[in-house]
Amino acid sequence: MTQELSDEALVKSYVASGRRDEAIFRELFRRRREDVWRVCYAFFGNPQDAEDFTQQVFFAAYRKLPQYRHEASVRTWLHRIAANTCKNELRRRSRRPEGFEAGMPEDGGVMAVAATAENELVLSRRTDRLALALKRLNADERRVLQLAEFEGLRYAEIASDLGVSEAAVKMRVLRARIALKSAYETLETKGVSK
Repeated sequence: MTQELSDEALVKSYVASGRRDEAIFRELFRRRREDVWRVCYAFFGNPQDAEDFTQQVFFAAYRKLPQYRHEASVRTWLHRIAANTCKNELRRRSRRPEGFEAGMPEDGGVMAVAATAENELVLSRRTDRLALALKRLNADERRVLQLAEFEGLRYAEIASDLGVSEAAVKMRVLRARIALKSAYETLETKGVSK
């Protein structure tokens, strides 16, 4: 039954029931989990962080669902919660003293790479550089590229998600692409692949 309803109808049904209907919320989670994960991934560039913060976003949405005002689509509302949650975490992290990154090898050892062909190795290095270049962008640049390039959203949809005009979105996407190209070229010039 809940699978036939739109996101907005699901939320209305949830609020109208006067109780926390787990089935309705589970359906919303099933539909929008991947969208929210991609938003979080755009901020952190790390699948584990994206997964952790996807859970936090839905926990926050669960608490805030009765306050949803239908001014934007449920998808846009969830994207805003995700973006705000991730921005808050990035601010919190920036206030922490720098230390060793989790998961970095302590001995600085080199992992052997078994490449079957030279072009495979070149492609791997380019992919590593691109991932590193993406990490060097600020969170807003990564976010707008994620929406435009990886999720394939139209500028109007991105404008709605971000609460800005389409012209502003076009400019942000252009600037993010230029920043990514510059970061990639810098890494390529230096020969950095990790």
